[in-house]
Amino acid sequence: MVDEVVDDMAARMRGSAEARSCEGLSFVFEITDIEVRPARYAIGTRGAVRLSRGGGAAATFHFTGPAEAFDGILRGHHSALAAILGRRIRLHGSLFHLRQILRMMPAVHRAYNEARDALIDCHADEYDFRF
Repeated sequence: MVDEVVDDMAARMRGSAEARSCEGLSFVFEITDIEVRPARYAIGTRGAVRLSRGGGAAATFHFTGPAEAFDGILRGHHSALAAILGRRIRLHGSLFHLRQILRMMPAVHRAYNEARDALIDCHADEYDFRF
């Protein structure tokens, strides 16, 4: 189901105001505690968002950590800064592009929460979601 959320996020970020202002930015989310391919989002012209999976393509920012940490941060329950400083999420990237990733994060948060809610609605009859 994580793959469904990852794919849906790209579609939901595509064309957003944030994406349109972040051309050239790319970022990878790599979940370390479950088997799922890393997700690389690349922002192109006019807010195009291209998703690629696996592979070792370079990215402006690379976030690595457990699924629970990403979920808590993207749902707004935990501080991203505290997770990075506390080493729950590892961040590698270009400080030169820090403004771009900060500008893009509201779209990432929105896309994650909308994709997560849609997944729960879609599979509610099959699974008992308790989170």
